[in-house]
Amino acid sequence: MEKLQYLELVQYLELGSDLKLELLLDKRVLKFPRSVVLLQLRGGVNNRLERYLWTLPDLVALDVKAPLIWFPTIVTRCRNLEVMKFEACLFENFPPTFVELHRLRHLTFSSCNGLRSLPENFRLLSELRYLELRKCNNFEALPDSFGNLHSLKSLIMASLDNLQRLLQDFGALSNLERLVILDAPKISELPDSFGELHRLRDLHLDNMSSLQALPYSFGNLSQLWRLSMMGCMMTKVLPMSFGCLSNLTNLDIRDCRSAEVYPTSMRVIRRLPRLRGFGSTVKYGANKWESEAAVRSRTKALEDNKKALDDHLANLPHVPTPEVPSGVPQPSKAPTPPPPLPQRPAAPASDIPQLFFNSRSA
Repeated sequence: MEKLQYLELVQYLELGSDLKLELLLDKRVLKFPRSVVLLQLRGGVNNRLERYLWTLPDLVALDVKAPLIWFPTIVTRCRNLEVMKFEACLFENFPPTFVELHRLRHLTFSSCNGLRSLPENFRLLSELRYLELRKCNNFEALPDSFGNLHSLKSLIMASLDNLQRLLQDFGALSNLERLVILDAPKISELPDSFGELHRLRDLHLDNMSSLQALPYSFGNLSQLWRLSMMGCMMTKVLPMSFGCLSNLTNLDIRDCRSAEVYPTSMRVIRRLPRLRGFGSTVKYGANKWESEAAVRSRTKALEDNKKALDDHLANLPHVPTPEVPSGVPQPSKAPTPPPPLPQRPAAPASDIPQLFFNSRSA
């Protein structure tokens, strides 16, 4: 086992004399091979386990799905960690040494309902490129220093029922390329600095039931090529600057109140230059709205095909209809159809398992 690199521990770990596991070196201490770099923990992980993680100095990825009541402090001593994923954990705070994981690039919290915020010095995770917060129902706010994460490229915040707002300097995330804000019902506005996300290419603002309007700076997102605002209940028209999104190619505005209620919003949308070109897609209502250029091109192709078919038929030589010789007898009645195939008798109901009826009825 000296070359073991991936280890997965499932269900319940109990440190005791009756533990049956190949990795148990004696009856009291659980040790892992030092070669392990990927560790996945599932189930009711005993909190005493954290003091044994010091034997994994080269650990690169840690994936935990367990009801941990506090963040395992010893994890912060694994200075080579690049990926951490926590799911269904119960801890509320982080140890001060959490921000010393200077190689951390990927961080995910899912269904961690005890989590209310991130550490104030979260900005010290200077190599962080991917952050995901999903279904953390009590999460309320990002730390004030969040805008200093200049390496962050992808941010996903989904189903955060208590997230109140985005920071005013949110636009300081200068390298952010993908942003997903989904089902955040308490966010009512985007900060004015939002338009400073000059590298943002993929943006999802879906099911934002309290979002009132987009800031005027929204039109400064010069690299944006895909935008989804599905199910947004905005009460104001889209800003005129929206029509300046020069690279926007894919737009999803299904069930977007601003586009459905205000004609001005649709006029602004139709000004987008890339949406009038080939390969663009706008989803509006239940169907796709094709670009004007695509409609013209498709119509012209149909007309050209019809004209070519008419010309081809007109140039075909005339073929006379053959006459039936007088000596050939004519059929007096339609041919008799063949007799029906014999039907297989149905099986008695008693021979068919009841489970068959249950599965069919379901």
